[in-house]
Amino acid sequence: MRGSLVSSAATTSNLLVGLLFTLAPLVFILSESPLPESQAALASVFAVHVYVMLHAAIGVVLAGYGLWRWRTGFISFHSSLDLAIGRLWQDYTAIIDLVGLAFPFAFERLGQTGG
Repeated sequence: MRGSLVSSAATTSNLLVGLLFTLAPLVFILSESPLPESQAALASVFAVHVYVMLHAAIGVVLAGYGLWRWRTGFISFHSSLDLAIGRLWQDYTAIIDLVGLAFPFAFERLGQTGG
């Protein structure tokens, strides 16, 4: 019983670090990207990056909250719903991150096909 809680907390802490590493490049991308008012394509890419950043930021909050609850003793084998909800959010965020980070490259490829 205790082993699954420890592995859940370790997974949560790993996700927290991973999400922080996801937020850092996105902040850099947004700070270096051209103004979204110049073209509709840039505005689309900007909107997707903001969407990804928002989900990653919420994921950081959920992971931190889960870690705090685990360290203060509020998480047990019978009351670990916080970690389960956080895990669902992290899984969704991972998928969104992959799609969102690939979006500008796919969008550029669509523009090159003459479509």
